[in-house]
Amino acid sequence: MSVVRKKKIVVCPLDWGLGHATRMMPLITFLKRDFQVIVAAGGNARSVIIYSFPELQCLSLPGMKISYSGKNILKRLFAIAPLFIYHSVKEHFLFRKIVDQIEPDIIISDNRYGIFSRKKFSILITHQLFVSLPQGMKFLQPAVSCLLRKAGYFFNECWIPDIPGNYSLSGSLSAPAGLTGKYFHAGWLSHFSVIKYSSTAGVTQKWQVIAIISGPEPQRSALESILANQLSSAPFRSLMVCGRPSKMNHSVIRWGNLEKVPYMNAGELLHAISRSGTVICRSGYSSIADIATIGKKAIFIPTPGQPEQEYLARRLEGKGWYYYEKQDSFNLIRALARSEKYVFPASGRKISLLADLIKRLKYQKI
Repeated sequence: MSVVRKKKIVVCPLDWGLGHATRMMPLITFLKRDFQVIVAAGGNARSVIIYSFPELQCLSLPGMKISYSGKNILKRLFAIAPLFIYHSVKEHFLFRKIVDQIEPDIIISDNRYGIFSRKKFSILITHQLFVSLPQGMKFLQPAVSCLLRKAGYFFNECWIPDIPGNYSLSGSLSAPAGLTGKYFHAGWLSHFSVIKYSSTAGVTQKWQVIAIISGPEPQRSALESILANQLSSAPFRSLMVCGRPSKMNHSVIRWGNLEKVPYMNAGELLHAISRSGTVICRSGYSSIADIATIGKKAIFIPTPGQPEQEYLARRLEGKGWYYYEKQDSFNLIRALARSEKYVFPASGRKISLLADLIKRLKYQKI
């Protein structure tokens, strides 16, 4: 009896913060059942994947490094644009060598526009098909968004990690007019979705607040400092997960009423969240999807100088789902009090589209 060869898939997450790597976890978990999975990543994203899937081959594929200072946004955006194009071309030619080496059947790229092959079935995962720019640059949004969609021309399909309709988390970012053909909604991609989660009913609360720090430097460290100073002197216990996967150990630093750990895997983090009252984290799209998936109360703090996060935070607050505050004026006690009236609708958590996409991928001819 002949053995059917499993299709080989290479998954390539972006290394801008940890969100792109963690949202690949449910995808990788499902793919492992019917495909041979290889991961190619760089930096902290690669560290997270190796830690979570030690049995998988994980190749080194460095990407463009980016930082958000929160200053000179106009100048920074114009400086990044040519660098983004340069690095996309550079990583494409680097990736071609990997394709020749491992000969995958399918390529899945999370927001890495240079990771595709004309010879292989290539899928782009992105929630940002329309770009949100700061005031003073709004007139450029249509042109930039058009260029971004044209960059997706080299991919056979585009998977949008959101759900259409009333419970969309990304709003207009993933719903520009004229999307047809190769665009498919994959549902929210959260590393919590593949872990059994129990509601907080009957669970003893250990911490009133859990702060989850993430994102590019120097703003990751800035947020850690701001929250640590306020949480350590707060009249209740708190936990901070510092988002440093390169220091994966379970050492706990205690500072007043605050406990700090370098990193937690998905299971550990979900357990800690279940024993906490409110989550404080960035309004990055992956973080929002994580919180929405488990229906937890949260306060969001957008990364300064990152228009996408600012747009998402404003949108979710406007819908009455989640409260947010700016980093430079954040006040812990005020934020906790004001967040009480915000509620995310539970029915939105039950929609999942990823399994159908993977099933179709398994049986379609490549």
